[in-house]
Amino acid sequence: MLSKPNTIFILGNNKLFSFILNYKLSFVNRFEVVSFNTAKESLEQINLKPDIIVFDKNYSELNSFSQVLSQFSKISPTISTIILFDKRDELFVKELKMEHNCECLLRDEDSSKMADKLIQVIQTLVKTKRQSQLFFYLSIFLFFSFIIAAYTLVKLINT
Repeated sequence: MLSKPNTIFILGNNKLFSFILNYKLSFVNRFEVVSFNTAKESLEQINLKPDIIVFDKNYSELNSFSQVLSQFSKISPTISTIILFDKRDELFVKELKMEHNCECLLRDEDSSKMADKLIQVIQTLVKTKRQSQLFFYLSIFLFFSFIIAAYTLVKLINT
């Protein structure tokens, strides 16, 4: 059974970067990249249930980021967020990172190099999420195994 591809929303207006990222991700794993110019457009497509949001905006638009992230978090609490930022926005982004627990990546002028860096971060996020899910299922399995073993032991002792 094939799992659904990881859906990545890119909020930004750099079409070349979105194209390069989509192209490179097509070789890496099952990813679907959907690009939006505005946060409003992306919120209208929330039914696609993105796994990751990449916020590729300039400083003036980062001010609304906190509100946007809060709206996405309400709808999909497990969503991962990556902010691409310029050096001049570093202090503001650090505050956002502390407030919303998101990944931050310094923007590179070379779109191809930037896409490679971003893919590494995306792969790490996806791997971490899968490991968390595996740990959760393993914990449930061990819990029920313990219950069954305890029940069996009690049955044996009482006979």
